[in-house]
Amino acid sequence: MSAPTPDPLFGIRSKIERTKKHVMDLDSAIRIFLDSNPYKVGTNRDPNTRKLIYHVTHVEGVPTDITQITGDALGNMVSILDHLAFRLYLKNTPRGPGRHVYFPITKTPRTLRNT
Repeated sequence: MSAPTPDPLFGIRSKIERTKKHVMDLDSAIRIFLDSNPYKVGTNRDPNTRKLIYHVTHVEGVPTDITQITGDALGNMVSILDHLAFRLYLKNTPRGPGRHVYFPITKTPRTLRNT
């Protein structure tokens, strides 16, 4: 009996699961931040029309954990796309190291800027 073939997409699947965890953590951190009422709004009346004018009186800074979790999630997403690009390369070109295959897929940086 032969050993089972390892799942070639295991790396991608595990990255997807970890990314889902990051996104859930990010959602929770954003919810906590917004529940703290980080923005204060004030009003004045226009002296001529008497209409209310709304303005922001205070803004709390975005907590660093939100930016860090966002960076982790985005980094994982790019890694997933790297894995996927490499797997697609191997599927269509089974020989060669494929070190040149990564996300974003483009021949030159100039091509990337013009898209």
